[in-house]
Amino acid sequence: MNTLSDRLPNLLACATPGMLEARLSGPGAALWTVGLADGATAQLEARLDAPWLVITERPKGAESAIPSDALWPALVQNAGAPPGWKTYLTPARSALFRNEILMGGDFNLEPRLPAIIAAFRAAKAGQTKLRPSPAGEAGPELESLCAESGWVATRRSSGRLTVTLRTGAHHQATVTPLDAGVRLWLAALDCGSLPPASRLAAAAIALQTTARLPLVRAAVDALPSQIGFEAAFDALPGPEELNAAFGALSAAAEATGEIFLALQDETLARDYLVIRGWSANVTQERSAEQ
Repeated sequence: MNTLSDRLPNLLACATPGMLEARLSGPGAALWTVGLADGATAQLEARLDAPWLVITERPKGAESAIPSDALWPALVQNAGAPPGWKTYLTPARSALFRNEILMGGDFNLEPRLPAIIAAFRAAKAGQTKLRPSPAGEAGPELESLCAESGWVATRRSSGRLTVTLRTGAHHQATVTPLDAGVRLWLAALDCGSLPPASRLAAAAIALQTTARLPLVRAAVDALPSQIGFEAAFDALPGPEELNAAFGALSAAAEATGEIFLALQDETLARDYLVIRGWSANVTQERSAEQ
């Protein structure tokens, strides 16, 4: 029987552009060395954690915390990153890349691996840009796909397609086409009138939250002062994958709603940054967030 565990070791013999070395690193896990555009290398660990295949960037040497003025740029980077990859914040406050892939019964990583590695290399090279919210309306096929995944989509008078998430409060995700795929977007916090400390603390919370949630990444929208969570797919996902994405967005909304509200208090935001090890002197950092 050709199981998922069987296929990962078989993958080690496959030639994939950009991959310099692949070796087993434990049961159901492999360590990949990837060549980057600047001549450097990066290591990725691919680990089976059913029903997920989690591909995580390994830090080089000891983890080092990113400075507070790099928190907002990490959200901007996520907003333009290739679908699937995200920057997240580790407990040691390092910013690393991760990709979570839901493994269905017919899952086969081998034909997908070149695109996954190419997207990682592009993200590491900074080949991303803030993309505007898609102007096109979601077609009936997306509405049907939402229903098939167990989530009811509502067509608004504006033409937007929205899905009410399963949270204690009223949170809605917007469903829009993204090239051949789809983007799910949850607006979480408008930071336009907030002090720098509150913006940075909220950015840190958002990046930490998505470290624990599959498929979803923290990002900024076309309105660059708005923090939210998105799930982006370069092809139409199956119902199981779409259900998982809506579930993760619901969890993100539940996890951050009250915290984002509290962090609008500048004193609380500064205290949080100090406790987490970042400087509280952030009054001059607004320009770094733009």
